[in-house]
Amino acid sequence: MAISRVIITGANGAGKSWFAGTLAARRQDIKIISYDAVRLTQNWVKRPDEAVAQTMSDITGRDHWVVEGGPSLLYHALDRAQGVVWLDPYPWTRAGRLARRPWLNLGRTRSELPDGNVDWPIQQYRFALRSLAKGRQMRAAITADLRRTPPQVLWHCRSPNDVEVALETLAKAIDGREITPPAPAP
Repeated sequence: MAISRVIITGANGAGKSWFAGTLAARRQDIKIISYDAVRLTQNWVKRPDEAVAQTMSDITGRDHWVVEGGPSLLYHALDRAQGVVWLDPYPWTRAGRLARRPWLNLGRTRSELPDGNVDWPIQQYRFALRSLAKGRQMRAAITADLRRTPPQVLWHCRSPNDVEVALETLAKAIDGREITPPAPAP
């Protein structure tokens, strides 16, 4: 099955940006759109909901797209997506990543964000703690969304092996080669 419209989603610290960057490195012919780049202006200020909705409508109205972002992305794109990569590592994995993130990007804007959204540890730790506390809610929301609007192919990635399988098969699927969807997680 060839796939041309893909969502990469998960909670904060799930590895969405890393996955998107790795996919883009393997497939340099595709451009990955960051939902955060659509939602944010500078200094972590969100764009108006109407502007976000219009931009997402323009993006998802195209025949080919790959968008990475958190669970709120699903509202804007799931009905048009053919494939979804749900990065869903265990909470301690996310906690470790979220603890390191502001130090790896200290005083800089991460590549998936618009200029002017700088990582500072105290601000990011407050955000990370809220995100970790809402982990079960996010998982439940993503599960419910995927049940309501199931994609043709779903990669539910809990382990590093799941992530590698998703990267490998998605890179081929976007290429138009036939793939076998992954077996459901136990």
